[in-house]
Amino acid sequence: MTTGTIICAVNETQGAAEALRTAAHLGRRLNMRLVAVHVVEDVPMSPAARREARAGGVRLVDRVLAEQGAWTAGRRVASGDPGKEIARIAGEERAELVVVGSKPHGRQARPPLRSRVATELAQLSPVPVVVVPPGVRTPGTGLPVGDSESSLPETIGAAM
Repeated sequence: MTTGTIICAVNETQGAAEALRTAAHLGRRLNMRLVAVHVVEDVPMSPAARREARAGGVRLVDRVLAEQGAWTAGRRVASGDPGKEIARIAGEERAELVVVGSKPHGRQARPPLRSRVATELAQLSPVPVVVVPPGVRTPGTGLPVGDSESSLPETIGAAM
């Protein structure tokens, strides 16, 4: 039985992959359910284009979850303003935590919460928001994002 839910915003960026890897790790460590959320931005389009955009969002969520080996994670796809929709879904799912990625900003020091979605979520979310920094390594493994934890020796996996 799980003790709560973690929402993780996903898209096609490296920052989202880092966030998903971190959220999956936290879910395992804290015995919490993971729900991956993708929001298709609400822009003027035909009904057919809207359906295709939503179907593309479903395919994207399925693909990123498969890449991370997060087979049991929940999946949600919504249309609208990303910050508002992620906050709404966090409330509907009775989430304990929202995890989002960030993006690198060249050689300059990156101001906190540079991401528009992260900034909005900090104001809109009914629960705490964790912003995963660029280039994060999976806690407890030292693996960069994209390396498979499944190749780790069982003793390391058991220690997590």
